[in-house]
Amino acid sequence: MQHFLSRLNNRYQSAKTFEPKIFQALSSYSFPGNVRELSNIIEQAYMVGKGDMITVDDLPLSINGSQREVAGNSLTGTLEKMEYEMLRSAMENFGSTYKAARSLNMNQSTFVRKMKRLNKKMSDAM
Repeated sequence: MQHFLSRLNNRYQSAKTFEPKIFQALSSYSFPGNVRELSNIIEQAYMVGKGDMITVDDLPLSINGSQREVAGNSLTGTLEKMEYEMLRSAMENFGSTYKAARSLNMNQSTFVRKMKRLNKKMSDAM
């Protein structure tokens, strides 16, 4: 796990660390996939995480067992909320739409269009 975190820190020139509870949460999760799944989960938590520490709340719901509320009860609403959080977090971490889009492997125009659409949906839901 530290290996994946070190690679991400080098890639994004950051110094994020894991909260100690993360190790317990990940060790109790039965990975149906392989090491690549672990890498993807850590990268997702890295991108979603705010600040310099990755917490259990940054892990996907299927791993952290949290009952956090998501926008709407539908799959579409849940996916939109997750996408919004990833885009917002990338924007917060990188400060520009270009860098945020690049960190998520998408074009800047796609990033901006999605942010506009999701910002409107999230504000309408509240």
